[in-house]
Amino acid sequence: MKSVIIADDDEKVRETYARAVKHFSGGQAEVEEVGNGATLVEKMRERERDYDLIFTDNDMPRMSGLVAIARIREFNPNVPICMISGDEAEEVMPEAMRIGATDYIDKGDYEHFTEKLREVVKKYL
Repeated sequence: MKSVIIADDDEKVRETYARAVKHFSGGQAEVEEVGNGATLVEKMRERERDYDLIFTDNDMPRMSGLVAIARIREFNPNVPICMISGDEAEEVMPEAMRIGATDYIDKGDYEHFTEKLREVVKKYL
């Protein structure tokens, strides 16, 4: 079974992403949810085996997704990380990719959001 972690401060958003990831993986993904970047980094450090895929928002309390990505890359350079953000994509996306995100999905791109999420799940799981 593949292992995915989702970081977003909105519980309903996390639950929606978790359902979608499980669906797009054909039920082959175990999904864990956290509410901020600091907890995401803690989970990554303490886990005995690596996650197969990380989804993170940017604008969260305690630690942003950008900072979380940079911290995770200090000790895990290989795990795929997809930033899903509603922040200004033209500003956040280049920075996210520069510090180590492998993919980026714009929350505001309603027309393509579901397909992009499906593509990321299929690509890494």
